[in-house]
Amino acid sequence: MDSYQRSLIAGFFSRCRHTSQAECHRFVQQTLLSYSNAGSNTAIKVHPSPYQGSFSYTCIVDHHNPTFTGEHAVIQFRHEKIDLWGNTQAHQLHGQMAPLVRFQGTYSSLYVYTSPLAPGIPYVGLLTANEVPMSLDHRLRTVGDLARALTHQARLPTGCASVDTYLSAIKSSVDCFNFQNKDLKHRITACISQIRQQDAHRAKLPIVLTHMDMTPFNYLVDAASGQVTAILDWDGAKYLPVGHNFHFVEHLFGYMTRDGWVDNEDREILESYFYEKARRHLVSQGFDESDLEALGHEKILGTLTYYVPKLLERKDGRAERYLKVHLDQFPSH
Repeated sequence: MDSYQRSLIAGFFSRCRHTSQAECHRFVQQTLLSYSNAGSNTAIKVHPSPYQGSFSYTCIVDHHNPTFTGEHAVIQFRHEKIDLWGNTQAHQLHGQMAPLVRFQGTYSSLYVYTSPLAPGIPYVGLLTANEVPMSLDHRLRTVGDLARALTHQARLPTGCASVDTYLSAIKSSVDCFNFQNKDLKHRITACISQIRQQDAHRAKLPIVLTHMDMTPFNYLVDAASGQVTAILDWDGAKYLPVGHNFHFVEHLFGYMTRDGWVDNEDREILESYFYEKARRHLVSQGFDESDLEALGHEKILGTLTYYVPKLLERKDGRAERYLKVHLDQFPSH
């Protein structure tokens, strides 16, 4: 586990007045033992997950307990309760690719959740590994799997509501914000205008269960093949027009540095493959190409939905840099 992951753990427990990491581990062992039919001789090992979130503490349990699926389980402690509706919906649609999360009650004012341990490692782990980079074939596998997952089980549109009021609220927030990049405000305003003009086409887009935080931390990949093995953290998922979360796939095509965004040398190949696979999968579900004209505009709407609140919250220029990256791509598709 690297120093950044250890700092996340320290930060989480710094907010805990009445418990510690070791006490959470003891709670897990005692709880699993109490469920087990094997008695106190059951071997249970608890260790921190090598990949931690910003708002939780996650540990992995090696055990032989029939109460939990398989011989490994993920236990997560959180300061705030999460809504499991999105995860339940995702599990119904995607099966084991969206491991089912269960609420197990509270411990020392922390909310406790369990799920099976999914195979693979977070894609961000492959991005930051100091080993041999993924081959193009493996990256194409990842891109294709995500294209299919993000367009899976699409539904007919149900008269999607106009977003005019929402866009007006975004514009009002942006108008009051003091940008470091002065040109960005004008570009956001121009995008809002174009999205409004596409309202009729947007209403034709298929509806999918949309993961609202599809960062490289939240999908797992088999390092040997590039296969996407699981998509995690469906909290807040909504049924929205397809394309709303396509801005997250930019992480498959490049990466951010202190000096700005850098495209992968194979960006054009990977990006074309993603959109080809996404469109083909939607067409295979009975939708016409003409129904997909507003995909690019929905992607930008999702970009504004995700980054404008971060822009207002952080005020450190980082959200501006990411927002600029996405607007630079608009309207590509």
